Amino acid sequence: MNIRKFILLLGIMLYASCAFSQDLFVCGLTVDLSADIENYSDFSWFCADVNGTFSDKHNATTTFTSYRYASNIKFYYNASVDGEIVSDTIYVTFIEPPTAVISMNSGDTITCGLYFGGWGILRAEDPGDGINGYWYEENPSTQFGEDNQTVNSTITDVTVSNYGRHDFYWIEYTGTEDNPDMCRDTAGPWTINFVELPTAQIRDSILTFCSYDGQLHADFNGIGEGMWSTNVSHNILTFEDRSNPNTIIHTTLLNSGNTQYPYYEIYWTVYNTVYCSDYDTAKVFFSRYPLDSVRVIPPKCYGEAAIITAYDETLPSYEWEYTGGTLDSVVTNSSGGAYRIFVHWERGNSHVVALASTNQNECRSAAIIEEPVPNYRYRIYDDPCALGKGSIEFLDTTGVYAFFWTDTDVGPVITNPDMGYPITDYRVYDLPAGRYTVRADYQTFNSDYITSYQHYFGNYACSDFLTLGIDTASIEAEIAVNSNVDNLVAPYASRVYFTNTTHYNGHMGNTICEWHFGDGDVENYCGYYYVHDYTESGCYNPYLIVMSGDYPECRDTAFIDECLFVRNDIPDYFYDNINVFPNPANDLLNITSSEAISEIEIVNVMGQVVKRIEVNSDNAICNVEDLTSGVYVVRIYGNPRISTGSVSGIMRKFIKE
Repeated sequence: MNIRKFILLLGIMLYASCAFSQDLFVCGLTVDLSADIENYSDFSWFCADVNGTFSDKHNATTTFTSYRYASNIKFYYNASVDGEIVSDTIYVTFIEPPTAVISMNSGDTITCGLYFGGWGILRAEDPGDGINGYWYEENPSTQFGEDNQTVNSTITDVTVSNYGRHDFYWIEYTGTEDNPDMCRDTAGPWTINFVELPTAQIRDSILTFCSYDGQLHADFNGIGEGMWSTNVSHNILTFEDRSNPNTIIHTTLLNSGNTQYPYYEIYWTVYNTVYCSDYDTAKVFFSRYPLDSVRVIPPKCYGEAAIITAYDETLPSYEWEYTGGTLDSVVTNSSGGAYRIFVHWERGNSHVVALASTNQNECRSAAIIEEPVPNYRYRIYDDPCALGKGSIEFLDTTGVYAFFWTDTDVGPVITNPDMGYPITDYRVYDLPAGRYTVRADYQTFNSDYITSYQHYFGNYACSDFLTLGIDTASIEAEIAVNSNVDNLVAPYASRVYFTNTTHYNGHMGNTICEWHFGDGDVENYCGYYYVHDYTESGCYNPYLIVMSGDYPECRDTAFIDECLFVRNDIPDYFYDNINVFPNPANDLLNITSSEAISEIEIVNVMGQVVKRIEVNSDNAICNVEDLTSGVYVVRIYGNPRISTGSVSGIMRKFIKE
């Protein structure tokens, strides 16, 4: 129901009128009385049951105001009409209208979450006996508590469906059995702002920092603003930025093992307005990195074992941690404690080792720097066209490394399997595509520990095995010509622009390109563009050969789809009316001219004459049914050929379907 309707109902004056058709029920202490009578000479109203006043008791239409609320009050009148006394009676019940009052506190205007209940509940004054009441809110999804379903329940909780401001009304009503809410009053609106609850969470409930500084990490749902705080004096514990959920924290006092401050307690609090907040708590320990807790001799060679020794070699128990490493062996002291270990890792050049027994907070010792991976320099030459001609070239010729071929099936012949074939010229030839293993020998780069390596391992040399891959290289020759090649006339308008779009798959090395233009000219050029001028008429078939500079048998050739048709520049003379039809042709080709034709030749795209016809007429019919489908050129000679100067003939192109 709309609130405007409530206001409209309250705005109606509390009075009623009657025409003596039935008993009256009025909301309030005032009733309008009206007798349906005419032509009376004397008139009087009477009320026998309640004290009150008539506005004009001698008028058929009057207003009576009662001094109290009462039921079934008898009203009657006596009137003189044409000398006779006329009378009628009506009973009126005066119903006391309700007075709705909300009795909330001023602080009950904000709540956290979508629920308003508990200590904060909707409250209204008791309407008294005979008056009913209920709570109302415009939003149809709002749910009031079960108490609101009970008549005269002035207290209830409420749950809304969305955050923000919500207006609540307390409505009281009373009336008759047939019209129970004829008297109504509304209190409100009472506005409550439902504020979304924030969530605060510190990622780790217990934090250990192995220094005087550490970084905190907190999360929240993006509602409100967060703030760090602590129960410790700011002289001991400070935050770099209290509002930053990932702030740096600093202490001036390490509390690991400190009896006065066994731990520092920190709080992350998130506020959404001053009323709604959430917080989380964590315990923080600050400890010191173990100083000289272990002594480290780094690996002699990449991938071999590091030698790690506890600073105190007399303890009976050592709990080593070497995440990701593999324990090769241990050395124990007289008490049975494994004070020295040999550990290696498969990859990486920085690892962390901790000796838990030396520090109850498990602060790790300094990182171990392993022997670095050598930076080998080499060049791969892929196998051209699967000819078995790939190769590997080693570019480091300083003598720091010694390389040995270890593949017994492909490459140099190995006479000593334990050693391999020494690669003295730094290159291995004639290798098919595949994967090959090469051993590289060198002295340790950790030269400061050569004496220790000699003591523990008997040498200070290293060996690495490299897996090198050779792929198959291939050539896919491809050419294209400019689009304007349908109107070539020798020798002045016969320039053709060629494009080299060859694809090279794999590392081919040096390549050679040969352009063959079909007119006897050959050019060696591997650029992207090339320009060629045709000086004579004809039908030319240019092509491009691309080959390996080292292995010419690795090659590919690209052609164009049709021949390049070049006309001569000799004028048609009186043959300007030459027609060739139909074009395309299937079986018969018609050639007509305004002058006599002596001879016709049909030339294919290879420049070969496939048909020759003597005509001696101004028209000819040539049967082309036996020709294969494709592009052809018709040469039309005048009569006589020499005297007209048309030695090469007049050429027209047609297509055989």
